[in-house]
Amino acid sequence: MRPSLPVCGGPSSRAWLTRQFNDPYVKARLTQSPSALSPATRFRSRSAFKLVEMDAHYKLIHPGRTKTVIDLGAAPGGWSQVVSAKLGGFRNLGLERDERDEKKALDGSGWGIASPGHPSTELWSSSEPSIKTEDEDTPDVSQTKPTIIALDLLRILPIPGVQTLQTDFLLPAAEPLILGLLPDYQTKADLILCDMAANSSGNPTRDTEASYTIAQSVFDFATRHLKTCAPGAADGGSLVMKYFVSPSTHAFRNTHLKKSFRHVYHVKPDSSRSESNEAFWVCKYFLGAPRSPKKTEGGSPSSPQPEMSRKGKRLSSPPKLPIPTD
Repeated sequence: MRPSLPVCGGPSSRAWLTRQFNDPYVKARLTQSPSALSPATRFRSRSAFKLVEMDAHYKLIHPGRTKTVIDLGAAPGGWSQVVSAKLGGFRNLGLERDERDEKKALDGSGWGIASPGHPSTELWSSSEPSIKTEDEDTPDVSQTKPTIIALDLLRILPIPGVQTLQTDFLLPAAEPLILGLLPDYQTKADLILCDMAANSSGNPTRDTEASYTIAQSVFDFATRHLKTCAPGAADGGSLVMKYFVSPSTHAFRNTHLKKSFRHVYHVKPDSSRSESNEAFWVCKYFLGAPRSPKKTEGGSPSSPQPEMSRKGKRLSSPPKLPIPTD
């Protein structure tokens, strides 16, 4: 008989298991759904609680106003579940599936649109298809169903109200697939989410560079697909993305995000592990892509100064997110 993990694993494995068993968010994910999002449903991932916290504080997901959401690096689908629950009010967020669904999950068929060359070419969606009549002009946006698109290289099991794409969002071939899912009345997203992180290599320098590269790629994607603020209005799209604290990501915040959004917050939710270097940017009211940085007399772009606190000390990490109790 093969020994179980606690027996055959080393001290690090046992420490990981102990942390998991004692983690209140892991327990909550396995036993109940947070707040009143969907009492009968559990989340697929612990990270779903991070979006729940950030949405509670920054009001990112507005039923009736948020019409289009794109979730990058969405697998296994925890963040998309949160969006689906908020916008669609579904009780079953894709955790219950029959034997036919299990077979699809194992053989890889039928979960979303795959990248070119992949055998799966079927788009999965749990929402009813919209039928456009010949005499239909401009749709009543207030009555239309929200469009939620989840992308990942991995297969995502179905989530009610969510359309999945198994593809790399950086590929040129992904653009027409995304545009094909967006509604005619709104071809830009109200909200773009990204909880993506590169696999750890064990080399801090390499991991920092990978985090910075992902941040750049997600930002470039957002500049093409996010709704822009109208002059004098506060109706621009929002971007929520993970990053890992470093001088390069701090500079990126100043040179790109602050110049493209009216408000940029760096957030450490309570559900984010304290020992983790991860944090999130919450960017609201997209103003448009930033202009090229001005060059100094020496010909190179000016370097941003590190952020300082009121007492003149450098901020090494973002503050904890205060979550309202009521």
